[in-house]
Amino acid sequence: MPPVLLDAPDLNPGLRRFWRAFHDLSGDRPAGMGVGAIPMTAMLAYAKEIDGDTDPQDLRRFVRFVRAIDDEYLKAEASKGGKERPEG
Repeated sequence: MPPVLLDAPDLNPGLRRFWRAFHDLSGDRPAGMGVGAIPMTAMLAYAKEIDGDTDPQDLRRFVRFVRAIDDEYLKAEASKGGKERPEG
């Protein structure tokens, strides 16, 4: 097993669903010149269909957590190419 996986921190069990969603939704990114953000429509559909969330507050929380993970991923990808991520 690669050292990066052996040294990975334990994830709080309450946060695993967001990490799993981030990975599941990564394939929904728009194709283009670079890596794009996961669309909110994909996040909301996932939360409703896969997680069964319907409460607006739960949906906002789901999007906020997945978006935070995605933002960090996009920053890391941008730094690999020496480019800053455009704000938007």
